[in-house]
Amino acid sequence: MKHRVGLITNIPSPYRIPLFKELSRNGSYDFHFIFFNTTETGRDWRVNLPSDISYEVLNSKPVTLLSGRSWDNKFIYLDLSIKNALKSHDFDVIINGGWSALANYYACFHCKLKKIPLMLWAGSIESDLPGRYWYLKLIGKNLSKLMIKGTDAYVAYGTLSKQLLMERGAHKDRIFVAYNTVDTAFFSGEVARLREEKGALKKELGLVNKKVILYVGQLIARKGLFYLLEAFQEVKREVKEAALLIVGSGELEEKLRKFVDDNNIQDVIFYGFLQKEDLPKVYAVADLFVFPTLGDIWGLVLNEAMSAGLPVITTSAAGASVDLVKGNGFIVPPGDTKTLRDRMIEILTTEGLVEKMSRESLEIIKDFTIEKSARGFIDAIDFLLKDRNNKTPS
Repeated sequence: MKHRVGLITNIPSPYRIPLFKELSRNGSYDFHFIFFNTTETGRDWRVNLPSDISYEVLNSKPVTLLSGRSWDNKFIYLDLSIKNALKSHDFDVIINGGWSALANYYACFHCKLKKIPLMLWAGSIESDLPGRYWYLKLIGKNLSKLMIKGTDAYVAYGTLSKQLLMERGAHKDRIFVAYNTVDTAFFSGEVARLREEKGALKKELGLVNKKVILYVGQLIARKGLFYLLEAFQEVKREVKEAALLIVGSGELEEKLRKFVDDNNIQDVIFYGFLQKEDLPKVYAVADLFVFPTLGDIWGLVLNEAMSAGLPVITTSAAGASVDLVKGNGFIVPPGDTKTLRDRMIEILTTEGLVEKMSRESLEIIKDFTIEKSARGFIDAIDFLLKDRNNKTPS
């Protein structure tokens, strides 16, 4: 009989579905996914839950802590509908997807009561919130320490999240890494196909004879888009054929458009939101991807861009930066307009650099597959069950 594993997380984003499907294909464990809700405010994703995974949706009501205008559309879940869900399943292992919901703490209590091994799936890094939200950082720090203390093993998004877990009390021998990633095969395959139509796509987008800088993501304060626009304005003085393609939606769109108009910044295109399956066409026309975030626990768009073979520029506030950016682009300080400008100009004007960094991106991203990410979870579950058996008196 297979061991039963429950994984608790907020929503079934399209980027997570490939991972959940891969875990469900594992021959040793039966996975059941418990989602607080199908989506959250500020997410325009089309949610198609597949029939080949076992799941339930609690329809929990989130409480908004912040807005996208001030920093991020940040939510917490305070209801305890998880209680009945856990009662109705006889799990051998439970995976907590974070520490920002009351349900996560109830799951911790449930595991202690029933002597069920508990794993924490964590992505947080130290720069997750800016200094002005010191009180939220303090609360989060103390709650995370409480959760970490009550957990038996951990799965980290990457290097920085593993480091934070250790700083807050997790033993390094109990931390496994399941690198945060997307369906890289989908993006690389689709972009390679669409590049054969690059001329037609550029014409469709009004980008003929342009060197295209691409941004994909929410249009919210945390993403640092005003710094990108300021830097791009300077880039245009050096690289006349540069264009900036902004793909996404969010609370700051009107203000960003006004900033462009007020400053007469040429060749900025706001393309709007695209579903995952439509994104390859914008990656296919781009020459450079820029992610100017002021705070992201990872930044999955970097995985997408690298799968498309693009040079990347991001900031040290992206959790993915230390794991993904190694010779295929640059890491700049968050909010540093001058350095961002200089690095964009360097990539666009240095002969052969785009091609070199493109090859590096494709080489690096080979190690960040859904299959390897799933392997991190399986290794952690294997460890937990072996650890439990070793502790059980014979």
